[in-house]
Amino acid sequence: MDHSDMVSIETVCVTGAGGFIASWLIKLFLKRGYFVKGTVRNLVRACSGVLHVACPVVNDSQKLRVRRVVFTSTMAVTYMDPNRNTDKVVDETCWSDINYVKIIQDWHCYGKILAENTAWEVARKRRVDLVTGIAPLTIGPLIQPNFLNGRNKTYGNAVQGYVHVKDIALAHILVYENPSASGRYLCIESVHHRDEIVSMLLEMFPNYPIPTNSQTIQVPRVKPYKDLGLKFTTVKQALYDTVISFQQNGHLTIFPESNTSPDVSDCQSWPSKPALAIGSSTVNPRL
Repeated sequence: MDHSDMVSIETVCVTGAGGFIASWLIKLFLKRGYFVKGTVRNLVRACSGVLHVACPVVNDSQKLRVRRVVFTSTMAVTYMDPNRNTDKVVDETCWSDINYVKIIQDWHCYGKILAENTAWEVARKRRVDLVTGIAPLTIGPLIQPNFLNGRNKTYGNAVQGYVHVKDIALAHILVYENPSASGRYLCIESVHHRDEIVSMLLEMFPNYPIPTNSQTIQVPRVKPYKDLGLKFTTVKQALYDTVISFQQNGHLTIFPESNTSPDVSDCQSWPSKPALAIGSSTVNPRL
């Protein structure tokens, strides 16, 4: 179903509006006819003092007429459990062991677990209709180019879930708009070992110094669980979109075309845009 032409007169607030996922979320909300209010992390930058006079910080959702809150969580909150049965597919019912995460001092994961747990506690106390979208590694225009510019000499020996940034953004909108949506949702297109990711990048962009040596890091295997009704972008397409974005924004060199052409037939292209020479192929960028 194509939701791009839907018209809405609702106003939504997107926090962290300058972020990677949030910027795509705002773009898709606006395309669907929403009014969007965005907040950013540097709200108090250059201020000598902050006077937070309003109390309580979060009022009753019914008074504010907020019908639903969609909270962005991360896959790290689902699989970091040494006692988990590795034969069991990770789904939205799984939680990382917060004590284990604290012992290994993975403070990023620790903070994410606390954040989502707190969100659920507050939602229950204040009768907020809360849904969480759990994102894996999110790729697409733009992400950090270190995997392509030679700064990383090795890649982790890991299995990881992947999703295109526009898909996780659309997933947020779908759970917001669907009255029957509730609880937690994993939003994963597919799961790949990084060997596969490296192979795809080397096939499409052979001229970049992509690392080919694997580290010895073990990560539990996870699989996609719910797709929220949207058609996912393939990981190969997402990688392609990412590199094109780097090129167009001047983060990567565009190499001259060579005689051989890798298989990019399953990557969509927009012929209305000028072709770019990418590695040993000429393809049309998809924006």
